[in-house]
Amino acid sequence: MTAAVGTTLDRSILDRMEILEVLAGWGVLRDSGQLDLLGECFAPDGVMHTSGSSGPASRFIENARKSQPGSGLAQHIYGGGVVEVAGDRALAQSRMLVMSRKKVGRIAVDLTGFVLMFDRFVRTPQGWRILERFPLYERDRLDLVDRADSLDIDLSPFAAYPQGLQHIAFVQRAGGREVPANVLSMSADGFAATHAEWRRWLQG
Repeated sequence: MTAAVGTTLDRSILDRMEILEVLAGWGVLRDSGQLDLLGECFAPDGVMHTSGSSGPASRFIENARKSQPGSGLAQHIYGGGVVEVAGDRALAQSRMLVMSRKKVGRIAVDLTGFVLMFDRFVRTPQGWRILERFPLYERDRLDLVDRADSLDIDLSPFAAYPQGLQHIAFVQRAGGREVPANVLSMSADGFAATHAEWRRWLQG
């Protein structure tokens, strides 16, 4: 009896450790351009949501190939997480600091997002993999790289967006990229219904 309980506890600890390792390594692989390994973090039907796109993780990987991986222009810094496992399914929450250097016209800016990540994981023959990754933008800020520059920042077109995403949306639109409608759910209130579905899925 004692051995059986111990074995169950050992497996639970190992499951959590493996999932936390995926979460911790995700940003390093993304920023260093190790995109084949990044793809291995996701289940075959994995889904990735970002402030710029929402869809299959494979498409997210292909978009990342078109950027400048390894340039240091984007950094995803992991801040620890918690994991809840139920059989071959799991939910995880983790902190991430997302920093990138962009241009608004000719003005270089540093963009910082303080993000709470929610992940659905599934156990596959290859190990734990991300089924769906969803960010909640809690706070963001925009800083001028050169303090001698000046920039007129008008956030009024983004008043309906989560407060933690408005500067990010401003920079994206300035770069010619429209912000997808799904960003309106990237706040605690907007994500509540989806998170409730995820919890039901975990126990299913």
